Amino acid sequence: MRHRGVQLTSIAVLALVACAARPVAAQIETVGPLSITQGQPVDLFYTNDLEPAPHRKVLQFSGLADNPTSVDASLEMQFDYIDLNGITQFISLPNSPFTIPAGAVGAPIEGIHILDFCPEQVSLHFDLLEGEAINLSGEFAHNCITVPETTSASLVSLAGGLLVVMTRRQRNRTRA
Repeated sequence: MRHRGVQLTSIAVLALVACAARPVAAQIETVGPLSITQGQPVDLFYTNDLEPAPHRKVLQFSGLADNPTSVDASLEMQFDYIDLNGITQFISLPNSPFTIPAGAVGAPIEGIHILDFCPEQVSLHFDLLEGEAINLSGEFAHNCITVPETTSASLVSLAGGLLVVMTRRQRNRTRA
């Protein structure tokens, strides 16, 4: 009988956890191949599938750059979005600008940033600061992640605590 009570409580806890978790709306865009030259920035705009609040947006670019020239290149990459006040924001990444050596093939260009909300539109901004030209290809993932509500998280914690209490009581009854 003790085993059945613990099993039912475990099922209840798993059901609460399933209710609190929300799926991720993954959006992946293929970027390029692009040819980027100095003085000719490239902006790529993407709309988002919005999830119910509360949510966060994960912006991630992963790509490869080729520099077919004999001059080192410096590529700046930024994520752009419109904030809740309607103002365009540019996020410079800590490792940008990227240096792409002369003659490089497949130089990695990567960046990630998490926003506290899911804007209707996000974009990538590439600007060749130095050098003649590069070729760039990659993937831009902009995923809206729904964060469990505080009450859902509290219910999961409460259910976990109840499971511990019930398990101890069952154990004490079998010992007596």
